[in-house]
Amino acid sequence: MRTQLHRALSKLGFCSRAQAVPLIKEGKVRVNGSVATGPLVWVDMESDKITIQGGVATKDAIVGKREGSPMMNLNPPKKVYFALHKPKGYVTTREDEQAKKTIYDLLPAALSDQWLFPVGRLDKESEGLLLLTNDGPWSQKLLDPSSHVEKEYLVWLDKELVEYDRKQLEKGVLLSGEMTLPCVIRKHDARSWSIILHEGRNRQIRNMFAFFEYKVVRLVRIRVGALELGRLEEGKVVAIKPEQVVRHVK
Repeated sequence: MRTQLHRALSKLGFCSRAQAVPLIKEGKVRVNGSVATGPLVWVDMESDKITIQGGVATKDAIVGKREGSPMMNLNPPKKVYFALHKPKGYVTTREDEQAKKTIYDLLPAALSDQWLFPVGRLDKESEGLLLLTNDGPWSQKLLDPSSHVEKEYLVWLDKELVEYDRKQLEKGVLLSGEMTLPCVIRKHDARSWSIILHEGRNRQIRNMFAFFEYKVVRLVRIRVGALELGRLEEGKVVAIKPEQVVRHVK
């Protein structure tokens, strides 16, 4: 997975992109043993060795710093995969000055030394199935619309969905200058609707319904690929195998 260095540090869960910039400019970040020349340097999170000068970080357990070592290796030792039932009120970033609760607060102590990032996002007010991993390429394949991995949500609206609006939403609507991909919207029960997407833009479902002046009052992701939220308790996390989500990513 190739990305710019300041974004890589954020995806690695070390710090925010804004916090990464001064660290890089101060020469405290190395890529493959060489001091990084700037935050916009492109790196491969799978093959490049990214290290941070010792004494800078306070999250030694997260990045696996060795006692007495002058550098901290941010590259994960092995690939791991987890499913979390995200409650409402939690953000999916490691650090957010505006948020008091993040999904990392929910992880058990046994995972405190794991290098994890979410596969896609659920906004603060949304709930449900959230995948966590340190496998960048796998994450990107799941998120790429061309892989056709379904994400299913249950949506509660402030009023009944008109049939004409439902059909237009299924065909696609214009958001931020770009049409959404076709989706499937079906009645789930008397109060909620099921919506299946193959993409995941920022606050996409809320913005899609807002296009026709509906307000989403509750949003729960119940499935990613073949993996269902099922009876996973709110706030709990379990280890999974990648083939539980999708056996073969197209």
